[in-house]
Amino acid sequence: MFELAEEALDLIALAVDGRIDGALDLAVLLGRDVRTTTVGGDEINDGLCIVAAIGDERRGGWQAVYQGSDGGLVGRLPGGEHDPQRKAILVHQDVDLSAIQELLSELLNQPASILATFMGTEPSPPLPLPGGLSAAKMARYRPRAGWENRETTEMSFVRTASAAAICAAAAFATTAASAADKVTWNVSSYGPSRAYTRGIETVAKYVEEKSGGNFTIKIHLGEAISPVKENLDGLRIGAFEAAQLCNSYSPGKTPLMGVLDLPFLPAPNPDVTQNVHEAVFAHPAIKAELKRWNTMAYMSGLLPQYEFMGTGKPPKAIEDWKGMRVRALAGIGEAMKRLGAVPTTVPAPETYTGLERGMFEAASFPFSYSHASYKLHEVSKWYTMGMAPGAVSCPTFFNIDAYNGLPDEYRKMLDDAEAPAYAALKAAYKEADDKNIPMFDKMGLERVVYTPEMRAQIEETAAKPVWDAWMAEMKSKNLPGKEVLDLVIAEGKKG
Repeated sequence: MFELAEEALDLIALAVDGRIDGALDLAVLLGRDVRTTTVGGDEINDGLCIVAAIGDERRGGWQAVYQGSDGGLVGRLPGGEHDPQRKAILVHQDVDLSAIQELLSELLNQPASILATFMGTEPSPPLPLPGGLSAAKMARYRPRAGWENRETTEMSFVRTASAAAICAAAAFATTAASAADKVTWNVSSYGPSRAYTRGIETVAKYVEEKSGGNFTIKIHLGEAISPVKENLDGLRIGAFEAAQLCNSYSPGKTPLMGVLDLPFLPAPNPDVTQNVHEAVFAHPAIKAELKRWNTMAYMSGLLPQYEFMGTGKPPKAIEDWKGMRVRALAGIGEAMKRLGAVPTTVPAPETYTGLERGMFEAASFPFSYSHASYKLHEVSKWYTMGMAPGAVSCPTFFNIDAYNGLPDEYRKMLDDAEAPAYAALKAAYKEADDKNIPMFDKMGLERVVYTPEMRAQIEETAAKPVWDAWMAEMKSKNLPGKEVLDLVIAEGKKG
């Protein structure tokens, strides 16, 4: 294995920690990566595989500046081979190594697009990295974001990742963290802080308090460290420890989880929604589906049921939807089409303008905080209550290895944090309703109430055909769609 590691490192190098041997910083800065000034660096720190930044003898650019300003040294490539055409990659001096041995087999089988996310070759703001590197604190390998962009091949990505992994695996014996260690988790989220994020914000506060500041969860909002559509990929390779995402953003990756996005499912209140989602998360087939992404569902986002808000004639009868143009996504859109409506997909930020200009006559959003957030009430005449056409599933997920690698005390803290986190979510949504619904009524918006009988009729005529189509699709993929849908309906009806 070590012969393979040396061969790989002859091609690829990775700067790990500029403080390994400060005495050679100037030599590396002036002599570049593999000149004679660094020949003596082969056996630095008992043979630790620490090497200089990639980009051997590359002239110009920022390599020399980075080597000087970010800690400089690091050593030389075994064998001294170099490629003058290769661009430089730099890893911040506070890089945090982790269970790379466990990641290696995954990384070697990843396509270039995924490894690009892992290696950070796409320009992005620098990712704060935990310091205090020690052999006892190998928690996670986290390259610095914002490196110099470079053209490369899938094989070079694989070599870069595998060489770094082999080197670190050979250099360090991975040890589990203890409760005395400081552990930092990063959560990739999207959008601003809002009712939906109250859950993970509560978890972060809870574990920090219970651990005396030793367990910190950093929530990166606004897709700061990963596009939300790539969060599942990032979780799989351990680019971050946790993430929030909606199944509808990448339905092909976890098709069975799509059961929670089907229209007109029974979910009369947040408590029932929580029970339904937790039952789905616990299903063996769902766990197996997520495990393929090295991921586990931690908790639901409990997004409220959608309702419509619109202009023109209020749809007081089911027949009134015929011919109405509506903003309705995914399964809700399919169900509305069966009611005779004409669904359209419009990004949330454009919904206000579309409704105001008459591009469509009604729009569905999670009720009521999203309607108020996007100010649809300012250009609407009515809103539905009790129609509850569905919602989307946007849970918080954990990387399995990161969770299992925590000390027992920290895992228990996360488990115990679920209850207050769910309570915070429910309180945030209720607070929004308590504020927004009276405001809608005060503004003169007409409330269009759908009775349970009306909703049951819609479910029979519009929702069940969508359910049947979904189950048929799951069956074609040898997935137990009917089984998990039956579970959802049974749990939902327990009320």
